[in-house]
Amino acid sequence: MDPTQPDQADFLRQLVRREPRSGPPPDAPKILAILGGKGGVGTTTVATNLAVALAELGNRLLLVDADFQGSDLAAFCQLQEDRGTLIDVLNGRYGVHEVLQPGPGGIQVLPGRWVPGDRASSSVESEDRLLQQLYSLGKHVETILIDLGSGLSPRSRRFVEASDGLLLVTTTDPVSVMDTYAAAKFLVLEDRPSWLGVCVNQSPDEREAEQVVQRLNLCCQRFLGRSLQAAGKISFDSSANRALRDRLPLVLSYRDAIAATQLEAMAQTLLEGWACQPRKSLSQERRTPPAASSSSTTARNREGAY
Repeated sequence: MDPTQPDQADFLRQLVRREPRSGPPPDAPKILAILGGKGGVGTTTVATNLAVALAELGNRLLLVDADFQGSDLAAFCQLQEDRGTLIDVLNGRYGVHEVLQPGPGGIQVLPGRWVPGDRASSSVESEDRLLQQLYSLGKHVETILIDLGSGLSPRSRRFVEASDGLLLVTTTDPVSVMDTYAAAKFLVLEDRPSWLGVCVNQSPDEREAEQVVQRLNLCCQRFLGRSLQAAGKISFDSSANRALRDRLPLVLSYRDAIAATQLEAMAQTLLEGWACQPRKSLSQERRTPPAASSSSTTARNREGAY
């Protein structure tokens, strides 16, 4: 064999890279990606409590820590540190079923990285392999929540593309709201899931939270041609800080807290809304944004005023 010529395995690998990624089978769990427009909005807290609240409603649930910038879900859920992580799955050292751990409230957890220097393979093949393994859990799991942390990256975009919905987490802080809209704008223009929802966290006032949802939805409708669903509003609650300190989900440790009841209501809203929507294939989800008319172009030029 001529070592300067690509062998058959190399050819097949290149062919796989050019093949369209396969979507989930009919019995695959539904996947909801959860992402914050900026850091400090409580994305992991919302994801964990929402997962436990959904499990308490009878949903068989898996929570995945895919926040590669600041994975702390494992510590929050008090998981064992001598087990594998999502990084190991991406790098091919373990399969998903080998690294799952029982979490609070009866959920299953796929933890993120333990060691800050541990890096995951960023290849499309490794991410597709992970997704196919998640899809295969349909007999054991109904819903998968993926905690993406804050900010956008090529990997988070791929996870969002493979999801059945995206829940954006924001606060009433103007910078957080602007970053949340920027994330929604980026995801919609890149043909992300058809269901988009928003959760306003740490809200000091219910009316202010409603105004944030209305403004975000108005901007998404006007400039992106998409609606942003109101998933829930979570009030600022000192019990949340105590639960975080104790490393316990708020919905388990302070059940009577206002924020806990709001998280439980949000879980019910998701079950009655997003979870009931039929799944679309990847080809159905991909669409080309409509060509901008002169009036829409003018509107987009005014968009920065938001």
